[in-house]
Amino acid sequence: MELKLKPSQGNKHPKRGVLVKGESPLVWLEGLKVVNLNLETVQVYPIPSGQANVLYGCIVLLNDAHELKDTGSASYCQLINNKLFIPQYSAIEPRLSEEEWQKLFGENYYFFHPETGLVELEEQVNWGAMLTLPPEREINIIKPFKGVEIPKLINSLSLEGNAEDLLKSLDDVEEDGIDKLPFNLKKIMKGNHREMDKLLKFLEKNPDMALKYGVPLSLAGTARGESGGIFTFGAGGGFSSGLSEMSRIGKYIVAFIISIILIVFIGSILESKGEKGFGGVYIILFMIIFGILRRLINSDSSASLGGGAAQIDNDRFRILQQKYEELANQYINQKEYKKAAQVYLKLLKNNIKAAEVLEKGGYYAEAGVIYRDRSPQKAKAAECFVKGKMYTEALVIYKDLNMNEEAGDVYILLNKKEEANRYYTIVANDYKEKSMYVRASFIYRDKMQQPQLGQEILLEGWNTNKDAFNCLNNYLFNIEEDKDAVKAISNIYDKLEANQRLSFLNAIRLEYQKRENFKEDIRDIAYEVISQEMKTNPSIASELVDYNKQDKSIVKDVMKYKAQAKKRR
Repeated sequence: MELKLKPSQGNKHPKRGVLVKGESPLVWLEGLKVVNLNLETVQVYPIPSGQANVLYGCIVLLNDAHELKDTGSASYCQLINNKLFIPQYSAIEPRLSEEEWQKLFGENYYFFHPETGLVELEEQVNWGAMLTLPPEREINIIKPFKGVEIPKLINSLSLEGNAEDLLKSLDDVEEDGIDKLPFNLKKIMKGNHREMDKLLKFLEKNPDMALKYGVPLSLAGTARGESGGIFTFGAGGGFSSGLSEMSRIGKYIVAFIISIILIVFIGSILESKGEKGFGGVYIILFMIIFGILRRLINSDSSASLGGGAAQIDNDRFRILQQKYEELANQYINQKEYKKAAQVYLKLLKNNIKAAEVLEKGGYYAEAGVIYRDRSPQKAKAAECFVKGKMYTEALVIYKDLNMNEEAGDVYILLNKKEEANRYYTIVANDYKEKSMYVRASFIYRDKMQQPQLGQEILLEGWNTNKDAFNCLNNYLFNIEEDKDAVKAISNIYDKLEANQRLSFLNAIRLEYQKRENFKEDIRDIAYEVISQEMKTNPSIASELVDYNKQDKSIVKDVMKYKAQAKKRR
């Protein structure tokens, strides 16, 4: 019997297999991946081709053909009588009986294809034997640090800084090579004039070296303002201390007088012993004593005269100070503000000037630290910290100084409105206790963004007659709509007390000039107040002129009325 395949318009048998063409199992796996079949749940059989040792492909046996959503390049196979797989859209001839099926086919499945012929499916594919898995490697998994969340909106930006770090670059002094300088610092500390002259000459040629090696005015105690320009070193006193305050000529005079006194003293002793004829000896002794005293008084170290005192005269100090100030100004002109500040800090010992220079150059953090730690200007330090966005340091100072409004301003910069309002409330209450209701209203309106509360404060000041006119004037000025302003004027008039009339008139006069569309309404209210006040204060009639400037006769009428009122009195 010869079995034949012929084309068919449909599938007469159930689809229970998928045919994947390809010589390599890798191709099969790619096809099965597209089909999305689990190799552990399906049976796969290889199919040989018409050539020896060459595979045609494989067939995958399905339990349910409806599981497949996409077959890709694979194709369905029909299963006949649970024995024979044939391609889809095909049929076999001749038709076989049940006995013929049992006689021709054994227990295994068979595959029948025009290109391969009839093939018995005997052995399934052993994927474990065919596939070699790569060796497992131990992987050290590194957990990344938690990332920084980038906000969509930046409400506030502040900086943090360390005072020591900020001033480190300003305070550092280079000591390398200091022993090679053409002057002796130790002798300068003792007031040696010659060494000081060497220093001045050195600075004239090398001004930058002063900053490099840091030779300050106060190196030997010569800080500005000490001893009126005469600078004493060591623990001197008595005779030498008095001499240190004298000029050079004065010192010579002192040496001369002392020499004469000593010669007279020696002569009196010799004469008392009957000795005479030593005139030439007296002259020699005088010269010796005068020379010794002159050298002692003008010596670089006068320790023998009074316990180790030394001095730098006023002229040398001024020259040194001038050199440093010129160097600082030179740096400022070159916009090297940090170097200029170093000159003021280390050489001139002027902390406030150093802070001012840093502030001018935009180094607000450094300026703030100097103001805070090296001067009494704490509020200025906080101001610089705010400019440098170092809000935490500024807050500490403002709180210590009880500058509550400024502390509130800093909290606003930090976008902490609740804390800011807490400090603003303290300020507003303090203003109210001092009867400064207008300023209190500014805090509520401008700082706390609560204009209604600000208006209530102004009304409170008006009703309690605390700076009444300014409170009412600001209250009405803050009302933008003319209609609302006139309504407020009317409400206040309904509750007006006799002692408030003058202040009320002064306030609504300004509104009359400003509210063009409601002049008549305001004028009518003014007339009523004027008429009430005229009974006890006839001079109030002059207010009518402000509301009738076009009427020239009103001035005459007012003058007549006031004259008659005086006569009645």
